[in-house]
Amino acid sequence: MENTIICFLVFICLLSFVNAFLGPSPAFLQPPAHRACDSSSPLTGTPVGLEAESDSVGPGIYGGSVLLDDVGNVVIGQQFENYNPIPGPVYDGSGYTELSTAIRTGPESVEALLKSGANPNEVSSGAASPLHVSCMGKVGQYSTKLLISAGGNVDARDSWGYTPLQRAATNDLDEAARALLESGASQSAPSGTELKGESARDLAKRLRSFKVLKVIQQFEISRNVALPEGEYQL
Repeated sequence: MENTIICFLVFICLLSFVNAFLGPSPAFLQPPAHRACDSSSPLTGTPVGLEAESDSVGPGIYGGSVLLDDVGNVVIGQQFENYNPIPGPVYDGSGYTELSTAIRTGPESVEALLKSGANPNEVSSGAASPLHVSCMGKVGQYSTKLLISAGGNVDARDSWGYTPLQRAATNDLDEAARALLESGASQSAPSGTELKGESARDLAKRLRSFKVLKVIQQFEISRNVALPEGEYQL
């Protein structure tokens, strides 16, 4: 009984230490996330909103093909299922763009498309660039360097005002974060359409994205930037 009580007290102390370092549990403080209703294409049955099993978003919300006008400009209007009330690129209903699909497949597919002339800064649903898409999943992150080398804009903003690095931070994708930081992406730039939101660094810390936070710390230390007061090096 005495050992059980001691173990419980140690657990409480550790929990208090973690919360003191990283702030309160993020469960009720999550920023607006991709949680649209699950809906499928009547033709293919493929989820175009939320893909519940993988907890990721479908092409209607992010990375999907968008409508173009007669001269090739992206049509701006109501976004898929009004998921984001701010007007943005209008999803055309045809699924992921070819490049988004390649990113979700792997670097070899991405490299082949880029060599054939694919645009590394194409606009997809959610105003996502290919770099944004690469920062949404574990497979995609390994195409980040390729996209940057091809001219991908590391400072691009999606419909929510997030940069690729901020997406990498929310998804704890360290390989993507490292490639972006080494290419000039800012870990301190604010997120949001009004640039009043959390930075990639803030997001990584609050959401306990330890792998990305460690990459950011290493990046800052290599440039003689001191860690914030009270923050421990991972």
